[in-house]
Amino acid sequence: MQMAALHIRFIAKFIDLIVCFSIYTLISTLFGRETALPEIAFFSLFLLSDSINGQSIGKRLLNIRVIEFKTQNSIGFIRSIIRNSLALLNFLLIPAAIDYILYVSYFRRLGDFMAGTCVVKTT
Repeated sequence: MQMAALHIRFIAKFIDLIVCFSIYTLISTLFGRETALPEIAFFSLFLLSDSINGQSIGKRLLNIRVIEFKTQNSIGFIRSIIRNSLALLNFLLIPAAIDYILYVSYFRRLGDFMAGTCVVKTT
């Protein structure tokens, strides 16, 4: 099991943000409506991003995925929600330095510790 590098994880999240923004732009252009669409984007990006075989679009493109730390099985919907909800809280409440220290020490961020997950290379 080889852990995914921090820069690869960052690029995957950036790809996910681009996809999410593109979907938001497409829907708002087609329907001419901008209300409630940020919620759709938030839901798809943060809550469902890793629930399908532990991969978001960005992770799939970069050959990484989220697995359960102890069993090394793919994560499901519940672990994805826990992991990604804590990512948002981490971003809002906890200094990035703490998350970085956890990553450097264990290759896992706070959301990974709480959900019992880790991000690994698939190839």
